[in-house]
Amino acid sequence: MMECMRRSKCVAWLGLLVLLLVAWLTGFLLFVSKVPRDIQTDAHIVDAVVVLTGGSKRLEVGFELLRRGRASFMFISGVSKGVKLNDLFLIETGYEEKLLDRVEAGYGAKNTLGNAQETARWISRRGYRSLYLVTASYHMPRSLKEFSRQMSGIEIIPYPVFPDSVRLVRWWRWPGTTALLVEEYVKFLTSAFTHFVVPELNSGG
Repeated sequence: MMECMRRSKCVAWLGLLVLLLVAWLTGFLLFVSKVPRDIQTDAHIVDAVVVLTGGSKRLEVGFELLRRGRASFMFISGVSKGVKLNDLFLIETGYEEKLLDRVEAGYGAKNTLGNAQETARWISRRGYRSLYLVTASYHMPRSLKEFSRQMSGIEIIPYPVFPDSVRLVRWWRWPGTTALLVEEYVKFLTSAFTHFVVPELNSGG
């Protein structure tokens, strides 16, 4: 009898483990499907371009949107203390140098939640209602969630950047990309859990 009960418990725990694994994998595949593969639009003219530091091409893409008149101002969130705007860009013309007057850096953010909170305060202070969000494609789902939580009522248009080292086409064939997506999915789940446990984090600036 005891042996039968122990066997039943083992089967139950194994079934639960398999169920959790299937749920995790299903969630992961849904998450990967939400990672943008291309730029949906750049036809909108918005109030601001917001660039999250931490990856290649982001600043260049953000500055290009500003240069093309897709926004009136640019905010760079997560800049290291002591770094000046002139240090962030390769300025080649006087016109581009003048554009720096429409760029502001935020030095307070240490992570994606900090980016969203820092940007929310900046957006509120300026009275803006719309923005392009520039970050890496794999980082976009979590960034959009964090920004939407902090800035209800603000139009947030994703503008993904595609690093050369991240291969989203047949990602499962590339161990580096797969590991990066798994890591980002874990961070996405952690973020959701944190906001559920500490709802105060949802209050924007």
